[in-house]
Amino acid sequence: MRFEYALQAALFGTTAALVIMQPPIAQALTSQEVQTIAQQITVRIESGAPPGSGFIIAREGNTYYVLTAWHVVKQNDEYQIVTADGERHTLVVEDYTTKVQKIYEKDLAVLQFTSDRDYQTARLGNYDLQRGENVLAGRTDLVFVSGTPGEGQEVEQAAVEGDRLLSPGLRMPLDMASGLAKQSIEEGYQLFYTSDTYPGMSGGPVLDSNGRVIGVHGRSEGETLAEQESGSSDFRVKAGFSQGIPISVFLDFADEVGIQRSQLTVESTAPTPLEQQDVGSLESLFMPKAGLSDSREWVNHGNKLWRLANLYQYYGDSQAEQLKQRAFQAYNKAVELSPSFYQAWYGRGNLLFELGEFNDALSSYSRAIEIFPYEEKQQELQTLGQPTNAEEQQLLNALNGELGFYATLWRYKGIILSKLQRHEEAVQAFDKVNEIQDFDYISWDLRGMSLLAMGDNEAALESFDRALLINPDEYSHAWIHRGLALGGMNNLEGAIQAYNRGIQIQPNTYQAWMSRATLINEFLQQNPDDPSALDRALAIQPDEPDAWHRRGWGQLSLQNHQDAIAAFEEAIVSNPEDAAAWTAKGMTLLMENRYEEAADAFTQAHQLDPNNTYLQQVRDAISDLNNNP
Repeated sequence: MRFEYALQAALFGTTAALVIMQPPIAQALTSQEVQTIAQQITVRIESGAPPGSGFIIAREGNTYYVLTAWHVVKQNDEYQIVTADGERHTLVVEDYTTKVQKIYEKDLAVLQFTSDRDYQTARLGNYDLQRGENVLAGRTDLVFVSGTPGEGQEVEQAAVEGDRLLSPGLRMPLDMASGLAKQSIEEGYQLFYTSDTYPGMSGGPVLDSNGRVIGVHGRSEGETLAEQESGSSDFRVKAGFSQGIPISVFLDFADEVGIQRSQLTVESTAPTPLEQQDVGSLESLFMPKAGLSDSREWVNHGNKLWRLANLYQYYGDSQAEQLKQRAFQAYNKAVELSPSFYQAWYGRGNLLFELGEFNDALSSYSRAIEIFPYEEKQQELQTLGQPTNAEEQQLLNALNGELGFYATLWRYKGIILSKLQRHEEAVQAFDKVNEIQDFDYISWDLRGMSLLAMGDNEAALESFDRALLINPDEYSHAWIHRGLALGGMNNLEGAIQAYNRGIQIQPNTYQAWMSRATLINEFLQQNPDDPSALDRALAIQPDEPDAWHRRGWGQLSLQNHQDAIAAFEEAIVSNPEDAAAWTAKGMTLLMENRYEEAADAFTQAHQLDPNNTYLQQVRDAISDLNNNP
C-alpha cells in the first residue's frame, strides 16, 4: 500500500500530463548570451505609423525575410527596417504589395529587405508548449521578449543596448493564462507570458532559455492613463499578461508566403532550464525605478516586483516571498495615493489571489469593479457608433479595450467566488462577463464548472456548448468538462465521445484519460453482450496515432492488464520515442508486480524525458520497494 500511494503521487499528483518529450541537446544560456542573440536578430520597423519590432528569420541570396506582427505593417506605407548595425533598409510604397505579405487570418506578416551584409537569422523553437517537466510540476518556462519601445514610453527597466529592451518573464500554460487573460485567444494568440512589454515591441521575438524564438510578441495588457487623480501626463500602466503567437502558427503557413522549411533553422527539442545559481543574472533586467511618487509608478513597480518574485519562486529561491510582500506594499501605496485608481486595486487583487488570500482578493476586485466608470464607457461607445475614420476606429478600439478590462475584473471575481465555493454568485459574475463580451469562451467554460459544482448538469452542459460553439477545435477543456456533465446525466456514450474529442485536441491530459477509463468501465458494464462496445467507446480508427493508447487505457480500465501491456507495446512499436507509452506500460507492469520489467520501462521513459522528475520519483519508489520488500 505504501508503494501504491507513492506511485499515485508520482504519476497523478497533478492535473497536468505525462508527456512525450525529446531529450534536450542544447545548454541553457546566460541572460547575456540570450541578449547577444536577441540583439543580432531583432529589427526596428519605422514608418509614419507608430513603430514596431520584428526579427530576421531567413535569407536567400541578398534578400532577408523579417517576421513581425501584421498590425505593425498593415498600412501601405514606406518602412525603414533598422538592423542591429544601425543600417536602415528602405521598403518603398511601390514595393509594398510584393514585399509585405500577411499570413492568413493571423496577426503575422513577413516583409523583405535587400542587403549584401551578413545578418544573423533566428533559430526557431518548434516544440509543444504544453509539454515538459515544468508544466507537469505546475511551473512554466523562462522566456525573453526583445523589442524597441516607442518614443515617450515611461520605461522602468534599462535598455540592454541602444533603446532595445530584453524583458524576461515566465511562460504561462494556455489553460491557465487564457482563463485569466483580458482578451480571448484570436488571430493566433496562444502564447502567454509575464514579461513587461510596451508599445513598439510588437512583432519582436519571444525567445526561450536556449535562445530559440518560440513566438512573435503582439499584445501587452495595459493602458495609457491620464486621469486627474493618478497624475496629469500620459503613463502606461501594465496589467495581466503579455501575449504572442507561437512560432508553430507561422510554420504552418510559411510556404504560402514563399519561405521553404529548408530556408529556416528549426529545432524541436524542449528548452534546458536555467540553473538556479544563474537566476541572479536576470535581476538586472528588471531594474526597478527609484524615487517613486506617482500612484501609476507604484502600480508598475508592484507589477515588476511581482514578476521578479515569480522568477525567484520558479527556481525555488526564498527571496520570492519577500519580493511579493514588497509588491503588496507597492500596490497599497498606490491605492493610498489614489483610492479611486481601479488598476491598482486590480493588481493588488492579482497578488492576493496568488498568495491564496481569496477573501481579500475578492474585496480588491469588487472595489475595482465599483470604481470602474462602466456606464460612462458604455455611453461613449453608443455615442460613437460605427467609426467612419481612423481616429474614430482608434477610439473604438480603446473603448473596447477598457470594457474588456471591466469584463476581466468580473471574470477574476467569478474565479475567486468559485474558489470560495460561492458558486451561485460565481455564475452571476460570469454572466456579467458574457453580457459585456459574449465571445469569451473561457468564461462560458468557467460558468459551466460552477454550475457543475451546484449539481446542475443540464445548465452546465449548455454553458460548455456555448464555449464550444465559439472555439470547438482548440479548447480541449470544454470538451472534457462536457464529458463530466454528460456523465453526470448518465449519458455515458456521449460523455466518452466528448472525452475522446478533448483528448484528440490535447492527447497528454492523463487526468482525462483516467476519467474516461472509469466511464468506459461503466459503459461496458451496461453493455455486456455488445462485442463492439469497447471499440465504439474508444472510437478507435486504425489510422489514428493514439489508437493503441486508447485501447491500452480501455483495457486497463477493465483490469485486463495483459491486453493493456500488449496495446502499449504496439504504441511503442509505432513510435519507440513515445515516453507516455513507456510510462503507461511501466505502470501496468507494476500492477502485475513485475517490478524489474517496470523499472526498465520507466528507465526508457526517463531517458526520453530526462527533465521529468516524476519519472525519477517512480524509479526511486521501485528501488525502495526492491530494497525493502
